[in-house]
Amino acid sequence: MSHTAFILLSFLFSFQAFGQQNLILNGDFEEYWQCPDDATQIERCKYVYNPCSLLVSTSDYFNACYTAGIGAPVGVPNTPFGYQSAYTGDGMLGFGSEYNSSNNYQYREYIQLSFSEELKCGKKYRFVAHFNLANYCRYSIKNVGFYFSEIELNDSDFLYNLYTPQYSDSVTIIEDTLNWNTISFEFVANRPYKYVSLGHFKKDSSLSFIEVNPNAVVSGFSTYFYLDACSLIEVAESNPQIQLPNIFTPNNDGVNDFFEVNDKQKIFEKMYIVNRWGEEIIELTEPFKWDGESKSGSPVSEGVYYYICYPYSECKIDKRKLLNGMVHLIR
Repeated sequence: MSHTAFILLSFLFSFQAFGQQNLILNGDFEEYWQCPDDATQIERCKYVYNPCSLLVSTSDYFNACYTAGIGAPVGVPNTPFGYQSAYTGDGMLGFGSEYNSSNNYQYREYIQLSFSEELKCGKKYRFVAHFNLANYCRYSIKNVGFYFSEIELNDSDFLYNLYTPQYSDSVTIIEDTLNWNTISFEFVANRPYKYVSLGHFKKDSSLSFIEVNPNAVVSGFSTYFYLDACSLIEVAESNPQIQLPNIFTPNNDGVNDFFEVNDKQKIFEKMYIVNRWGEEIIELTEPFKWDGESKSGSPVSEGVYYYICYPYSECKIDKRKLLNGMVHLIR
């Protein structure tokens, strides 16, 4: 029996329930290598990094362990940007964004978090983070972005010049200086991501800054957010991620002429169509759209065929299929 035929005989369509394990290391920012005693010391927080460490771009770590330091007070709840308690516990992070209208200078700060394990390709995850606007800020800004990466970033340029985030929140205005605002979203991993960097990934004008606190001390086009209680969990699905028809009719009548896998998440690298004996009929790459012909271009006969979609090789998982099933071809 061929390897492909064996796969066909071992279809698995069940979806397991998963525990609510937070995959972000130190996601509440309580643990630290050393208590901060000045601003810009974000990497004193365990498993947290500044992805622009080669650039003059600094993000901050605040913790109630602070008693006295060499510069700006970085305690909780008393910070250089106002009074704010952590969402949970004693620790929280901070990052800013600024626009200088006189020279169109875009200053950004970012925070990079690390995961306890690589994400699994084809699996769905839920990311949750809590934000608060610093008291001294007159303006806020939308479009907090989240860029997932397989390696730790350590760049000498602002991330908005280098990367496009997989998710950007274009709705939430972080304007509460007392309570915490929540940003959450779900996504399907298409790479074995190990890190996420968050911050503002857009080049903006003054029009992007939204006045939310007219009486604030800082009046320029700048804003500063606190960050706390970040979580990333794998979520179970009650139904398959991609729903596919089990019949198609490639007779050129303009109706149901193709069998198609709409891979919106860009998970799959190849799709194979095989017959009931496990013999390959055709190999397809994106777009995964089969017209009922073999790899030689000849129409195949009516009958039941099987599809197997494989993930990108970068996913570093075994060769089990992420999506497979059968389709009935009728002419």
